[in-house]
Amino acid sequence: ELTKYTNKCLVNVGGKPAISHIIEHYPKKSEYVITLGYFGDYVRQFLKMAYPKRNFTFVWVDNYEGEGSSLGYSMSLAKKHLQCPFIYHACDTIISKKDVIPNNEENLKMVKLMKKHIEENWCLYAKSNDNSQYATLNIEDDNLKNIESKGSLNLKCAYIGVSFIKDYSLFWKSLDTLNKSKAISDTQVINKMLESSNFKCLEVKL
Repeated sequence: ELTKYTNKCLVNVGGKPAISHIIEHYPKKSEYVITLGYFGDYVRQFLKMAYPKRNFTFVWVDNYEGEGSSLGYSMSLAKKHLQCPFIYHACDTIISKKDVIPNNEENLKMVKLMKKHIEENWCLYAKSNDNSQYATLNIEDDNLKNIESKGSLNLKCAYIGVSFIKDYSLFWKSLDTLNKSKAISDTQVINKMLESSNFKCLEVKL
């Protein structure tokens, strides 16, 4: 019911919309590519009003629900704007201010002190005992082996929907090779990338 008349990223969490927690986690000089679908104009209007000095590129998604729609399809529409390494951040993923996102310009010094891996692809995860609603990371020595679908009972590392794509050309190539008739997500693209690339896994605290 919370999203019957608005986009889920505009749902109030802790006194402000969920997307505000995301926008404010990144440096003010960041460039944001925002895909707009369900009540997309509400999202666009809010961001332009609340953050007039931030650099937003809005990408309209023509098919955001029903047959042929998927996260992968929506992301594919942003391809021309993301011909560089980028951070993918799901619109409903809120991270504590205590958690430092690697490759975040203002935090590079802190990241190095924390010995975070910033020179290769990575995924963020949180430890969870109930992953019925989350994809999970199969990890070995901080390296990602694969991402399991929602509902895995064997793995405890829940993928939170934030990843850094250094190998962006491989990302788009992998997305293009997947079956567009199915509901493609970022996790399936990453699994495809793992055939020829590596991802580090970094933990955030709940």
